[in-house]
Amino acid sequence: MNEIVKIQNILTLLRIPILVIVVYLLSKDDKVLVFVFLLLAVLTDILDGYIARRKGEHKGLGKILDHVVDKIFFNTLSVSLYFFNNLPIFFVFFLLLRDTLSLFFGYFLLKKGKVLGSNFYGKLAGFTLSLLFVFYIFNFPYKETLVYVSLFFVFLASLVYFKIFLFYIRRL
Repeated sequence: MNEIVKIQNILTLLRIPILVIVVYLLSKDDKVLVFVFLLLAVLTDILDGYIARRKGEHKGLGKILDHVVDKIFFNTLSVSLYFFNNLPIFFVFFLLLRDTLSLFFGYFLLKKGKVLGSNFYGKLAGFTLSLLFVFYIFNFPYKETLVYVSLFFVFLASLVYFKIFLFYIRRL
C-alpha cells in the first residue's frame, strides 16, 4: 500500500478522473475545457515521470501504473472520439488490439520479473496520438492524414516493443 501513496503514483492515478471529465466535456462539445483537461493530463504524465526519476523510484509499481493508465486514457479517448468526433473505427480497433496485446505481453514479462519501460518510439507514437486527438477535437484540416501518420508510428513502436519482448523471452 505504501507504494501507491507515492506522489508520482497519485499523479498517475489522477489521470483517471481527468479522463472521466474529458469524456463528459467531449459529450458536451466543450472543446476549450477538453483541451485544458488534456493539458492537465499531459502535465501529470510528465510530472509523475520526472518525480519518479528524480527520487530514483522509476521502477516497479509506478512504471506499471503509468503504462496501464496511459493505455486506458488513450483507448477511452479514442472510443469517445469515435462517438463524438468521427475518429475512424478501424483506427480505434487497431489501437484497442495493439494495447490489449501490449498489456498481455507486459503481464507475461511481469510474471517473469521484467518490466519494460517506454522508449523513443513509444513516446513518438504517444505524441502523434495526442496530436491526432487534438486535431479531431478541434476538427482541424488534415486530421484524416494524421490518422495514417499516427497509425504508422503506433505500428512502428509496436514492432520495436515486440522485438524487445522477443529479446527478453529468449533470455528468460
